[in-house]
Amino acid sequence: MIFPDRKTILDRNLIEGIAAASISGDAQRDREYAAIKRSTLAFIEGAIRGDKSAYISEVEELAFMTWILASLNENIVTARTIIRARDIVERQLANAQHNEDLEEFARRLSIDVSIEGNILTKDHLYRVQIDDFATYASRVTGARYRLSNQIVKNGYVYIQNEVLVRILEEAFVSFMFSVIDDIDENAATDALKPVSDDLARLRDAYRKVHNRGLLEGKGNIDMFPPCMKEIIKNLDSGINVSHMGRLALASFLHKVGYSEDEIVQYFRNAPDFEENITRYQIKHLSGEISGTEYTPPKCETMRSNHLCYMDDDPLCHREWMKHPLTYYEVKRKNRNIR
Repeated sequence: MIFPDRKTILDRNLIEGIAAASISGDAQRDREYAAIKRSTLAFIEGAIRGDKSAYISEVEELAFMTWILASLNENIVTARTIIRARDIVERQLANAQHNEDLEEFARRLSIDVSIEGNILTKDHLYRVQIDDFATYASRVTGARYRLSNQIVKNGYVYIQNEVLVRILEEAFVSFMFSVIDDIDENAATDALKPVSDDLARLRDAYRKVHNRGLLEGKGNIDMFPPCMKEIIKNLDSGINVSHMGRLALASFLHKVGYSEDEIVQYFRNAPDFEENITRYQIKHLSGEISGTEYTPPKCETMRSNHLCYMDDDPLCHREWMKHPLTYYEVKRKNRNIR
């Protein structure tokens, strides 16, 4: 079982050792590190391509994966890979042979879990602090995960094994994003110099899969995130949308495969619409005249510019939802996801 450990994951010496390792090395550790490197790279590439055959099972693989994600700094790659790792963790937790494994896993995530056996009923075996339950259960859909449907006593919630596993899954996802945020992108890239060609290959794989996937969903506004729908609604109503809002929408539409002519149509009702200027700006952000292809702002930037309209959209509230394009891609794959 993978036991997430922040100290191990943040150990740069470990990461540099794995990155530099060779399968033909003389030392046993060198060969072990090389195997970790190979399996982790295969796991991330599999997550990018949607291939679930690759697998990780050691905290060292989790650590190497985390530094690669920090270096790549591609939100969709990060989300896909962490979700894939979460699925593996879910199976490991669900199939755990010893209750102590669940307790130890929770402890690594700073969650206090204790086995309570028959304290209340035989179906409620685990005791979790109410704050921890409320934090992570709110990210899971389904009535069985609502606090109002649990047994609560003296500040603790008593839950079944299946509910605990879901709570720990969400805590794991939160932990992983937190650790990645602790790793400087430049430091990660420097530590991973020996595998720079592999990182370039992962970036190329992501671009091919991502661009192909976005084009497949073109034209279906139902898959757009709430922020983009709101900007479009405001433009249609003749409201003077801010420059950041216009930039966000235009770059989003470009990224999901809309042509210049198609993007222009979304701005025709803007009170200050001038077609020549609009076309110039679209050419600029698409890289046609600037040489730089712009990407829509991250969710954090959208929020700071008062352009986030998530309201009660469950998908927007997911821990890993940090970019409008991630929302679109997830919806494209499963329109019913919440």
